[in-house]
Amino acid sequence: MIRGGEVPGQPPRFARCGAAGQHDCNREGSMNGSGDHRRARCDRVARGRRWIVAAILCCIALQAYGQAAAPTAERIVIESGWDGMSYLSPLQTRLTIVRDGASYRLTGGQSRGRDGKPQPERAIPPRTVAAADVARLVDAMRAPPQPRIDLRMLEPGIGHAQPLIDKILTQTQVLPAPASLAAKVHAWRDNLRQPAVLAEAVTKGFDLRHMDSSPHIDIQVTLGDGTTLSAQSDSHQYLMLPWTNANGDRTYSAAITRALDKLLPKAATNKELLEGKFDGYDLEWILVTGLAPELARLRSEEEAPDAVRLLDANFNVKRVAYVSDKQRYVEADLQLPQGPPNLLLTARLPLAGKSIANEADIARARQQLQLAQSSPVLVARMQSLPRTAFHIQDGADTIWLDQATARQFVQQMQDMKKLPELATQPALMQGAVMVAEGNPAAFWIVLADRRTVLWKQTSYEPTPTVGTSCPPVPLGDGASSEYQDGCLGKVYGTDGQEL
Repeated sequence: MIRGGEVPGQPPRFARCGAAGQHDCNREGSMNGSGDHRRARCDRVARGRRWIVAAILCCIALQAYGQAAAPTAERIVIESGWDGMSYLSPLQTRLTIVRDGASYRLTGGQSRGRDGKPQPERAIPPRTVAAADVARLVDAMRAPPQPRIDLRMLEPGIGHAQPLIDKILTQTQVLPAPASLAAKVHAWRDNLRQPAVLAEAVTKGFDLRHMDSSPHIDIQVTLGDGTTLSAQSDSHQYLMLPWTNANGDRTYSAAITRALDKLLPKAATNKELLEGKFDGYDLEWILVTGLAPELARLRSEEEAPDAVRLLDANFNVKRVAYVSDKQRYVEADLQLPQGPPNLLLTARLPLAGKSIANEADIARARQQLQLAQSSPVLVARMQSLPRTAFHIQDGADTIWLDQATARQFVQQMQDMKKLPELATQPALMQGAVMVAEGNPAAFWIVLADRRTVLWKQTSYEPTPTVGTSCPPVPLGDGASSEYQDGCLGKVYGTDGQEL
């Protein structure tokens, strides 16, 4: 209902009361003879507004206090090592930084190897570390992950990216493009001129790892409230990017690198990597590796277009590469549509002409993925570790469920007095699938009847820390790791419950 003197669509007159509306209330009151009543009402509204403003200011103050009172670091442990190809390997620096009044105290030691064997540690002279330097590292580790490289961080070198891309495409014979792929190749090339697309390709290049250089840094922070922060890197790339936190999130921000470098003593292991320069060689190598997946797919589409179409029709194809060595084949990383995003099968598929030589290879790959996805305990494990890779090898790489590996599995289960029927019912292993979880890998076997076994855990130490010491999984060439695995032999039923 519209009251007398009010205008439809406008607030009532008393709503204008306040610092700016008080004059209107006074004027209206003198005109209609009810000034005392209207002034009292306006005073109440003005007092209410003052209370609201005071409450807002109080909230702002409390928020600022809460930010200032965020828990600070009590203890930081830094392990920095390098296991590359050198007679001085391994190199190791171990540091502990603890609160000491208004500042922090750094202690630790470092060691180098001799022909691969660690030598005694030498103490690093203790020193005082400024609280601001510690806070900078904690803030960097708390910050939300940066999911891709910021190209501005690579200036001025990144300015040479476009001519380098043309050089790479020419050297790999992608340009000039074959007639059948010309439109696709030129559209892809033009797309790489967009900063966001280029940043994605550069980020992929940062993810590559050398096999002959193994730097690693682990940072563990304990805060005053008992919570912890962590960051790890095993990257040899510029500024050791990316870093990974406890949740498995990767960040390509240089903030952790810069803050850590400020804390490390001059001779600390990997300090030169944290202070590295980004030069033309780095840029070309990162572009080559970052563009490699798309270059490989284009080559596959040129040499075996029917094979690629068949794979696309049956799987989500994460990677496909054409290989022509002693025989022609494509190697592909495959997932089932709607399957767990962290489950991947790598298959090596021989070619006949421009297609897959034997379509039974496609059926086998599908069956292995389906069997793995039918295991309740394995699916639950994948869901609980969404950033951990679960990998099936089908005749590719060095470890897969070939006859030698199957025999070892059956024998080790007998040694653990588990599943005696494996020795008398070979059908249980026909069509079984082996899934490797993480790195170092834990190996799962899903039997043909959908029972699942957590078989063993790979160890990178001379003595395994879990399970019973047992020989490692055979490699594809019949060799094996120098370290023993830890056999577990946990058996789970089709309902996901341990038996």
